[in-house]
Amino acid sequence: MGFSSNSLIADLGSVRADADRIIRRHSKINPITLFLPATLEDALSEVMTKRILPVVKKTDYLDSVILGLDRCKSQEDFYKVKQNLEGISNAVVIWNDAPEMMELREKELKRYNLNEGKGRNMWFALDYWFITNPKSCFIMHDCDIRTYKKNNIINSLALPLVDPKIRYDFVKAYYERLTGDGNKKMAGRVTRLLVAPLIEALEKVYGNNDLARDYLNYLKGYRYILSGEYGMSNGLASNLPIQPDWGLEIGMVSYLYENRRKIGQVDIGFYDHKHSESGSLGRMAREITKTILRELYNLGVTSIREKEEQQFEAVIDNYIASAKNFREIYRDRSEYSGLEYELQKEIEVVDLFTKEIQEAFKVICTQSRKRIKPLPPVKTVDSKILKRIQEIVWKYNPEVKERYESY
Repeated sequence: MGFSSNSLIADLGSVRADADRIIRRHSKINPITLFLPATLEDALSEVMTKRILPVVKKTDYLDSVILGLDRCKSQEDFYKVKQNLEGISNAVVIWNDAPEMMELREKELKRYNLNEGKGRNMWFALDYWFITNPKSCFIMHDCDIRTYKKNNIINSLALPLVDPKIRYDFVKAYYERLTGDGNKKMAGRVTRLLVAPLIEALEKVYGNNDLARDYLNYLKGYRYILSGEYGMSNGLASNLPIQPDWGLEIGMVSYLYENRRKIGQVDIGFYDHKHSESGSLGRMAREITKTILRELYNLGVTSIREKEEQQFEAVIDNYIASAKNFREIYRDRSEYSGLEYELQKEIEVVDLFTKEIQEAFKVICTQSRKRIKPLPPVKTVDSKILKRIQEIVWKYNPEVKERYESY
């Protein structure tokens, strides 16, 4: 356990062994909703059916479970997913590609940026949560976690939200990202080779500005800033705007920087999940970079001026130098721990990220420095829209409607 907390983000370390007992007691007063964002491929995978769902079924303190299902085009596949959730109390599957949901997006929700992705999936889940169970806290984790065992992740995220002795508004997981069935190697390329050296490069160029320095130091306080495992109080969940693109996680923590809450991070140990292909890796890098740059601009740190292009060339130069230094650290760490290290692949990834950072800057220069308009906090969504989402979800989950109306 490392004691690396800063004044804004408390590092809580690993969860206590008797967390189940404490959570179970306090969840009667502070109920817990678990959200599982999944594509059809993930929802039907062995990781989901043989590792994750058996654990969720045994976690008896959960008040409700929401599975948000993307990339599912047939009703037959939807019911295959639903069948796998049998035995989980108060479980519901939101079919985001249901004909009625598609019609709703094309008509009443046309003004919103609702491209497919985790942000959209999370927003629909929060809409449904807000109209059915808004007094519960809201925790979520990815559905492609190959190392999922017991209920360590759920316990780690739930305890800080429900234990009245500590009570956090937001908690984010960090972990050791290793992958491989034989010789292990470090994963988490976007965090290791994009975010960490980019923040360092931005600090070197803009660090004499108090606003930039404070924001970038805050981002550095997260041990794994891009983790998809986090939890939040009901108050935060109902007020949180949702970034619709790959900038979801950065957008979320940036909102917390501007709207200060009690933030914690927790160690969930060793972790491995499905890895992004190079195409999506590039898009991810571009969107994350744009989100960070837009946040700096909106904080009043910089504007596109005559010398701005010159400054950004310095950012690129510093990024390349910083990424090289980080690569050397990762090489040494791999040697020390007996991990495989593929230097050439790491160099290629940094080259890819360098191009995407440059593309992101072009977008900032030529289009808009303003944030992409986020999906609105669910508490501000028209009640008719919320009711319609509930109706659609219940059409495909009639047993949930019966349970809900019998309370």
